[in-house]
Amino acid sequence: MKYNSYLDLKDVYEGSTVYLLGNGADILDLPPSFREKLENEVTIGTNASHIFLQETNFYIAGHWCHLLPHLYSGSVKDCRIFQGPHKSFFGYEENNVLDLESNNVKTCLGDFRRPEEDADPLIGAEQIGLSSTHIAWVLGAKKIIYLGFDCKSLSHFYSRGYYNSKIKDEYVRVRNFYIDEPDIKSDFDDFWNINIEPNSIPGAYSPDQGTFYLKNYDMLLGSYSEVFKKLNSEGVETVTYNENSILFEAGAALESFDE
Repeated sequence: MKYNSYLDLKDVYEGSTVYLLGNGADILDLPPSFREKLENEVTIGTNASHIFLQETNFYIAGHWCHLLPHLYSGSVKDCRIFQGPHKSFFGYEENNVLDLESNNVKTCLGDFRRPEEDADPLIGAEQIGLSSTHIAWVLGAKKIIYLGFDCKSLSHFYSRGYYNSKIKDEYVRVRNFYIDEPDIKSDFDDFWNINIEPNSIPGAYSPDQGTFYLKNYDMLLGSYSEVFKKLNSEGVETVTYNENSILFEAGAALESFDE
């Protein structure tokens, strides 16, 4: 199926269990057999999740520093979804990218609804887990399972060993390809300073070491709590395998890998 608009996503996987893949370090706790299982499930990848699982059904990102590397080494069975700023030079259709920049809003819980028109909002501009949750609901999920969304650790899974080497190589290659696009180069440099080698690129954004969401944990917890209440009222189950996560604290059910 070709996806030309937000409405094209509606109920494509009605009644399914949808797995959301984040970038938290806890995703490395998944048993190898579970990763194999994901290859036959409905999945939504986010940001750099393709470093962990190369192909998912959908992929969503809000920054060019995530989308462009995904084009380099990630793949999708359905389509990519992008919330970031529109660029006229980029071929959205030929890269199988659904451009939802105009739908993208900061979390406003009144905007958390299934779309009736193409212009209806997609929440979660400030946190990819909220955006991917909204997409899963639009797709018709009856159960949403979160992998790699602990939102408590100071590192991502790609800070470790093989994954760290892989993401460094990938980001250098892709960044250099877009060296003449200043906005995109800046996006890559900011990501590197924040997540790969803190404060290593002069002039790029250099926050205190650690992830942004830790500074706004209570606000993010409130957002997830309200979103989960809405989903539960609509008969959609939310699940995590990690008890030490914002998701469990916000009301997601806890399951074990063998359930």
